[in-house]
Amino acid sequence: LSAIALLSGGDANINNILEVTETWTYTATYTVTQADIDAGKITNQASVDGFAPDETKVSDLSGDGANTNEEN
Repeated sequence: LSAIALLSGGDANINNILEVTETWTYTATYTVTQADIDAGKITNQASVDGFAPDETKVSDLSGDGANTNEEN
């Protein structure tokens, strides 16, 4: 199951390019179902894909243990 996340702030100059000085915030909502309650858990994980200034692809998955927060 995937939710659509909407940009809720951060694109300071409204050019649709995430720049070094910007921090973008996305918001998504999910309605808990009876099946979730019966399963006893809800998994909450986010993923992101993008390109670094040198055009190499970068990706991150929250909670996977990989530290991709280091500056290049």
